[in-house]
Amino acid sequence: MKAQYGIVPTHEHYSCVIDLLCKAGRLSDAFEVIRRMPTKPLASVWGALLSGCRIHNNVDLAEIAVEQLLQVANDDRGEEVGAYVQLSNIYLGARRSEDALRIRKMIGEKGIKKTPGCSMLEVDGKVNEFVSGDVSHSHCVQICTMLDLISADSVQDQNHVC
Repeated sequence: MKAQYGIVPTHEHYSCVIDLLCKAGRLSDAFEVIRRMPTKPLASVWGALLSGCRIHNNVDLAEIAVEQLLQVANDDRGEEVGAYVQLSNIYLGARRSEDALRIRKMIGEKGIKKTPGCSMLEVDGKVNEFVSGDVSHSHCVQICTMLDLISADSVQDQNHVC
């Protein structure tokens, strides 16, 4: 890249390449790129590989990615729980429920909790925050009703054959 374009690849470039290779199903190529990186891969690189492993149900490579991710995460509890949750889901996808349960049990024993998903939406100058599992919003009933209608329409559209 430097010789051809005069650009020295940064860590972000490598993360993007890993992500693209994984989305294309080329996990072994992605792992080889990681192995040949001139710098130590950071969490974003291992996270991209782990996400690819989830998409393509590659348990063996997922285990390596989690191990490496945890080594570079520097006691970041968010990275740790995220990696374990993804690995547990990969195990479930591979019908390895005992391994998934072992990971979930380990998460509980370590006392680590997954940060709930959060979205913010601005309407008429007012910011509304939505946190996964939270039902305290003043318009919760109306919002849920609308989401149910949208979901029903989406399912109906998917079942419609032209």
